[in-house]
Amino acid sequence: MHLTELGDTVLLRQAERILAEHRIVEKLFDYPLLERDAALAAYGPMLARYRPTGS
Repeated sequence: MHLTELGDTVLLRQAERILAEHRIVEKLFDYPLLERDAALAAYGPMLARYRPTGS
């Protein structure tokens, strides 16, 4: 899907609002910085519910 310039702007504003409202970026600073494989092992299960299923 390709949005118009207006669509891009609206989507960006919505994303910024949600990120700010839920303090998502600030919460990321609470997690320790891990090497890639360690991060996948530590955080992968937490993010699994957001992965698309099927192919």
